[in-house]
Amino acid sequence: MTTDYQPLNYFAISQFIVGDIACLKDYNWGRTVEEKREISGLNPGHNMEKASNHPCIVLKTNRKYALVTTVSAHGSGPYDNWRSPWTRGGHYRQRRDRYRSFQGTARFNLNRKSLRLATGAWPKPRGSWVNAEHVFLVPVWFLGVFKKAQSYDRYQKKLVNAHMAEDSLDDLLQQIIEDNWQWTRLLQEFEELGRLEPLPPPSHPPAPVALPPRAPAKASPLPRPATTTKASPPPALTKPLPSPRNSVSWAQVAKGKKR
Repeated sequence: MTTDYQPLNYFAISQFIVGDIACLKDYNWGRTVEEKREISGLNPGHNMEKASNHPCIVLKTNRKYALVTTVSAHGSGPYDNWRSPWTRGGHYRQRRDRYRSFQGTARFNLNRKSLRLATGAWPKPRGSWVNAEHVFLVPVWFLGVFKKAQSYDRYQKKLVNAHMAEDSLDDLLQQIIEDNWQWTRLLQEFEELGRLEPLPPPSHPPAPVALPPRAPAKASPLPRPATTTKASPPPALTKPLPSPRNSVSWAQVAKGKKR
C-alpha cells in the first residue's frame, strides 16, 4: 500500500456495525491538518468536504476504519418536487443507472428493488438516493450518529441506530461490487489498514500525587556539653611533723639541776 499521507491509526472502537446508518462528520470543524490529509488521501478523486455531513450506510467496518456509501437528496426538495438527480443532465445523466432509491423515492431502473430499513422509514422518503460509485474509506472516528433516523428501543430503553434490512443491504452491496471500479482497491486498503496495530492512547505524565502531610520530626536531643572535670589541685606540701621527742617539763628540768 503506497500513499502520500501517513495513516494516523488512532486507537478507536467503532460504535457501528455493518448495515447501520451513520453520518459523516464535518470535514472542517475541529479537524487538524493531518486528519484532513488522511481523509482526503484515503479517497483520491472525491471531494470529502462536500461528502461530509451526509448520512451513510456502513458496508464494512473494523476497529479503526469503515467503508461507507452516502445517502443524499442531491439538492432536491419540495421546491422542485424532489427532482431526480439523473434528470439534471451532465454527469448525473451519464451515470443514471448507478442510483439506488429508498422506498418512496423515484427509481430510474424499475427492475431494481427500492432500498429499505429494517424498521421505520427514511427521514426524506421522497428524496433519498444512493450512488453506487460513491463509496468512501474513512476512519471510524469520522463517523457520527445520524439522529434523524434513530428510534427508541423499548426493550433496551434507549435510542438505537437505524439499520438496513439484510436483503436490501446485500442487494446494494452486490451492485456496488459490480458497478464501482474502485471497490477492489478500497476493500484491499481497508483490510491492510485493519491489520495495523493501533497506536496506544497518547501518554501524559502522571499527575502529581498529593502526599499526606508529614508528622513533624522530633527534635533530636542536643548533645550534652562535655563536662570538664576540674583537675584536683596537687596536694599541698605539708612539712613533715617532727619526730616525737620526749617532752620534759620545766619542773623536771629544774629537779635535774638540783641533783
